[in-house]
Amino acid sequence: MNTFGCKYYMYEFGNGIILYNYISHVLEQVLMLLKITDITNLWSRHRLAALLREGDWIECQGAFYFQNPKGKHGGKHQIARAYRQAKGITLKFVYNSWECTSSSSKWERMSGKRVSTIIGQVTSIEVETTRLTINVSCLAAGSHLRRDKSLSLNWPAEYYGAKSQENF
Repeated sequence: MNTFGCKYYMYEFGNGIILYNYISHVLEQVLMLLKITDITNLWSRHRLAALLREGDWIECQGAFYFQNPKGKHGGKHQIARAYRQAKGITLKFVYNSWECTSSSSKWERMSGKRVSTIIGQVTSIEVETTRLTINVSCLAAGSHLRRDKSLSLNWPAEYYGAKSQENF
């Protein structure tokens, strides 16, 4: 907790690991039901403009710029912005950094310019002559998060009673 008694992130309490495991399980179940298009290797204005529609679910791994919330560093509603911009394409979303899984994910992995993977639903597409802007409602974001791997590898092995990471 910070000096004002506010938690920095949602899972920062005694049984936070239980909540984290529950949310991870629900997320994994939801992801299995969605038809998600990985646009990581389709990064061209013309290709994405032809392929994507509002409501589509996408996955993208790349260099994202994360802007920390201004003025609020504890408690709920720590609204922040993130975007990936390359080759005339901007992919952007707003997120609540309160929902980061740890201080390191909040202040290290989702701060500044970082390679990250996001999974989200396209909310709007703006096509201009030299620019394509894709707005996304982000469902999940993580460092090298891939749908073909478990989403629960961020917590130390001792939380699971495992002797090593190999047990995952």
